[in-house]
Amino acid sequence: MATSPPALIASRRVVADSVEEIRSAVGDALPDADLVVLVGGTGLGPRDVTPQALAPLLDYEVPGMAEAMRREGARSTRLAMLSRQLAGVAGGSLVLALPGSPRAVGESLDAVWEALPHALTLLRGETRHPA
Repeated sequence: MATSPPALIASRRVVADSVEEIRSAVGDALPDADLVVLVGGTGLGPRDVTPQALAPLLDYEVPGMAEAMRREGARSTRLAMLSRQLAGVAGGSLVLALPGSPRAVGESLDAVWEALPHALTLLRGETRHPA
């Protein structure tokens, strides 16, 4: 029996560590995506500008998701407290900004994976709870 994939990748783009390029890439992705995932640029270095680029595009933040991602990262390294993961909603899409290391990406996604289907359902306006 064929099953559909859990998600379809609408687009993938690599951009420079530039506020303008990050905003442009996110803006291009929003019309076609229920979920936009950014990887990298969430540290404290001078080139880490993803949160600053993303924050003005958000209609509102979802702080619990970012907190969960940092908490999961802290299980591996105390340095996770320095990461600036960000989660929010822009134009009806859920947007997640994750760290750049492959291990941290996995940990971050593991932290929010269970909540993603419900979050995306709510964002589609399906807010009735089963009886």
